Amino acid sequence: MDLKTASSKVRGADLARNGQLGLYQVAVGAGGFGAGEVSGGAALVQLRAPGNSPEQAPPPPWTTIRQGPLVDDPEPDWVLGALGEAVDGMSAATFQARANPGCDRCPTRRSCPLHATGQQVTR
Repeated sequence: MDLKTASSKVRGADLARNGQLGLYQVAVGAGGFGAGEVSGGAALVQLRAPGNSPEQAPPPPWTTIRQGPLVDDPEPDWVLGALGEAVDGMSAATFQARANPGCDRCPTRRSCPLHATGQQVTR
């Protein structure tokens, strides 16, 4: 279970392949919390409503969304594939800028070549 305090919420549709929760399940399956354990799934508990500060957070019940066990996924190795891609990307000599849903709130967009304000980086 992962507690989220950010005001942006993970959509239920994105949860089935949420990498963070998937890695938690891989860690459980690899014996990270004891020998021979099998994950029963994972969950995000979203503690804040969009736009609220921690002081304005609504009282329980909080939003909890669940990711099913990896053993029930038609492609249970998707997490390891995504991890391998991340390792390859982060260990490369160069990085390719890719547009994604977080671009509009990225703190480095002023230095990103995908945005007009950041194109000076590649000139």
